[in-house]
Amino acid sequence: MAIVRVTSRQLLGRRRVIGLMLLSMIAPFIFFMASGASPGRDHVEEYFGILIGFQFGIVMAVITIVVASSSLGDERRQHTLSFLVVRPLPRAAIAGAKLLTAWLVSFLVTATGTVTMALLMGWRDGTWQYVAPTIIALAIGTLGYAALFVPFGYLVTRATVIGMVYVFLWELAITTPLSALAPTSVWKTTNVAFAGMVGVTDFDYGPVLGNMAPGVGGTLVKFLVLSAVSVAVTAVLLRRRDID
Repeated sequence: MAIVRVTSRQLLGRRRVIGLMLLSMIAPFIFFMASGASPGRDHVEEYFGILIGFQFGIVMAVITIVVASSSLGDERRQHTLSFLVVRPLPRAAIAGAKLLTAWLVSFLVTATGTVTMALLMGWRDGTWQYVAPTIIALAIGTLGYAALFVPFGYLVTRATVIGMVYVFLWELAITTPLSALAPTSVWKTTNVAFAGMVGVTDFDYGPVLGNMAPGVGGTLVKFLVLSAVSVAVTAVLLRRRDID
């Protein structure tokens, strides 16, 4: 728990948190303006479009990549990692604590805007059925990105840049027309979980699911396995540092 507490303080720098929270609040602002311009009808399509396309597709990804790549990356660049690994702890425990912290911080920061938007949807339409699926999908998605980029942050100095290429080039530009590659996208896999929880709506899921069928169970298992692999890989990297 000490590692979680110290890492949380490192990741929650004032300027970083303010900037990321402002980014998170763009989506609810857009939804508030869009839904206010069309009163008297349901706003499911606007909500799903902004949530899936912008909040999950860009905001969640960017925030989690920035946080996760800094979890170990900042310590290595600032040469403070030696103070961490000198502790008589299994390297897997250190890696797990770093991943847990990156996930929790990313989830909480992104939830600022995501939950606000879900509550706005309930207030506009008088329906609260999307609040829980939105929060659960956010938790699953941030876990997926964190598991992917905690070890990347340790390995390379420009992990955030690589993350942006992954999001904007691979996920948004390549896996959308090439649906067979959809399972390689954390964003699309998160959408699979969300669609599985909310069921059938008028929203066209096709472009954001690729060739995958809606379902939360498979997504959760996939990201838990990815998290276990992430911890194992990070632990090996930390052990190699001990040898070097």
